[in-house]
Formats: sequence, C-alpha cells, structure tokens
Amino acid sequence: MKKFLALLIAVCLAFAVFTGCNSSAADTNEIAAPEETAAPAETPAEETADTAAAEATPAAETKSVDFAALYETREPSEVVATVNGHDVTWEEYFYWLYMQANQINNYFTQMSSYYGIQYDWDEPYEEGGDTTYAQLAVENAGRMLCQLYGIEDYAAENKITLSAADEEAIAEGLKSDIAAVAGEDGAEEQFNEKLAETYLPRDLYDRISRIDRLYNAGFTAEYGENGDKISDKEAVQYLEDNGYLSANHILLMTIDPSTRESLTDEEIAEKKMEAEKIADELSAIKDPDELAKRFAELKDEYCEDTGKTAYPDGYVFTEGTMVSEFEDTVKSLKAGEVSGVVESSYGYHIIMRLADDADRTVSYSNDGSTAYSARYLAASSKYSAEVESYVEALDVKYADGFEVNITDFVK
Repeated sequence: MKKFLALLIAVCLAFAVFTGCNSSAADTNEIAAPEETAAPAETPAEETADTAAAEATPAAETKSVDFAALYETREPSEVVATVNGHDVTWEEYFYWLYMQANQINNYFTQMSSYYGIQYDWDEPYEEGGDTTYAQLAVENAGRMLCQLYGIEDYAAENKITLSAADEEAIAEGLKSDIAAVAGEDGAEEQFNEKLAETYLPRDLYDRISRIDRLYNAGFTAEYGENGDKISDKEAVQYLEDNGYLSANHILLMTIDPSTRESLTDEEIAEKKMEAEKIADELSAIKDPDELAKRFAELKDEYCEDTGKTAYPDGYVFTEGTMVSEFEDTVKSLKAGEVSGVVESSYGYHIIMRLADDADRTVSYSNDGSTAYSARYLAASSKYSAEVESYVEALDVKYADGFEVNITDFVK
C-alpha cells in the first residue's frame, strides 16, 4: 500500500521524537537534475556563510517549556474541548500541544546553538504579524485535533472501513515502531513507557495508526490503489496546472562524474564532435516514430547521464529543478521535437521534449522505493483537497474558562 500526500497528522507519531520525525504520508522528492539521480538541496551562499560564522558564535541562553509542570495543571480525564461533537480530554489535547510546542522549543535551541539568536515565546513568529510563538503552538494543537477527528468522521460518513490487510498492516507497524523505539528485543511495556515520555497515551497512538490507514483506505476506495480511476485527461491537466515539463536527453559529459573536475580540452572537443554527429543524425529523421526509436537507441549507446538507469524514459520536472540550459531548451521545443547540441556545465545534451503522459513517473518517495505517476499524484491531490475541505469546516470549541499560557511555564 502506497503512502499518500496526507495531512499534518502523519508527523505526530510519538516514536518520531526518538527516531526522527517520519511522515506516514509521502513527502515526495522532485526529480533530480538530469545529470544526477539525487539532487542535494541547494544552500544559499549567504546561509553557508552564516553557518560558518555561527560556529564561532557563543550560544545564547535558551529557555525551555516545563512541560511536566504544565501537564500537572489539570487532570488527564478533564474534558477541555469538543470537536464535531467529540469530547477531548486534557490528556489527549496535551499531546498535540506538546508536539507543537516541542517543535518550536527545538527550533529555538537550534537557532541559539547555530546562530546565537535568542527567541521569546511571546514574540510574533512572523515579521509584522500578531500571533506569537506561544499562540501558534496552541492554534496548531487545535488544528491537529480537527484533523484527527475530521479524518475519522469523514471515513465514517463515507462508510470507509479497514480491511483484514489494513489490520495486519497496523499490527506490523506496531512491531516496527516497538523495534525502532525500544530495540529489536524491546517489549511493548517499554514502548508504552517511551510513548508516555512524549505525553502520548497508548490508546491515542493506536487511534492515530488506525486513522492513518482509514485515510489510505478512503483514497483506494475513491480513486483506486494507484489513482487508476483518474482519467488521462485529468492526470495530464494536473501536470499542466503544476508546471511540469517532460523530456528525455542524451548527455555526453565534459566533467568527471565522480570528481566533478573538467575533462581535458582534447576530450571535451571529442565529446562535442560526437554530440554534433548524434544531433545531425537525429535531425535528418522526419518520421516521429522512427525518430523516437532511434533516439532511444542512441541514448542507450552514448548517454552518460548517471540518472539514466533510474529514469530510462526521461524526466518529468518543474521549473527551477534542472540546469537552465536544459529547462530553457525543453520549453522551446514541441512534443516530439529534438534539439541541436545544448551545452551546460555538465556537458553536451541532445534533448527530446516528450508529450505529457499520465503514467510516466513524476517523482519517487524519499527512500526511492516507490514511484509516483501523474495519475497517482492527481488523484492524491484531489483526495487530499476533499479531506482538507471537510477538516477545515470543523472547529475546536474549548470548555468555559479553558486557557493555556505557555509563557507561564518557560524557564
């Protein structure tokens, strides 16, 4: 079962606090630049400089929230709010508040450690805004509650239920989480103790796991396992609406792919001559089918793109993710057209623009194990919007006199 581009709820499984925040939804990476199978995130020069300077900057004193003292202000079973008619206890509410406030707390610590910058909970989190960091934590906790109950109620209203396979997946997920948190030989009791350290009741953990599967089950029921119920037209429209371009290329590299050092002038000249020869041969072919076939043959024989194995049928990408020479050339071509020789910092490209295809791979999951097509992403986008619309119509109604002031517990 594929994971989906889901709502914020996915980031809040407790074991993320111990093992790194892993979303059960699919945070998909954009396609890498054509020369590489995985493009690193770009770091602005000024940010790099700031980071280097920060190494010599003494860390400012960082104040943290005393979550234990805050938790003790109310009884765990006290009803502090309702969402869509559901009672919310302090114990349940506090988990979401803790998760949001702890993320902000960690951000403050990192900014202090790296840059020597001190933030206060009672200052606006956006320049020129009115909402403070403390208020933001409270607001986000409320949003999380709406998502929890919203997905649950959306599933109930649409008669979405869990299958035997879903139940088995939940059980396997629990085993995996226990191993991640308590070790391969860890016991469930140890796992529950770890959950308690993040103020997550075990029954809420189980609900989150089930709701995550309900979200997935709803997608499959409405759009099919891979978004199969989305038409070609809808999938292609998704590509157009989101600025995707499709292209294949033959790359003759003028740098060493392992060292990134330039080849010799003689080697570069040879590469250019070879690229021109390939481009001339392709330009002489007028039949579209024959052109596509020969392009594929020449790519297989000559292309030195390190990503050609991962993307044998070419790339689907958005603006700014490829080197400018590649992107600009693709924009200038019509589907099925082939460019002349295009030079970039990586070498010489011969580029064919491809027609939008509903089932061509657009992106991969973070671990590279799952491919996502335009059809799938279009379906995921529609489904996410439907559920979000339902969730956004909900509101948290707090009990009379209920108020949380995080700043009172900052030490």
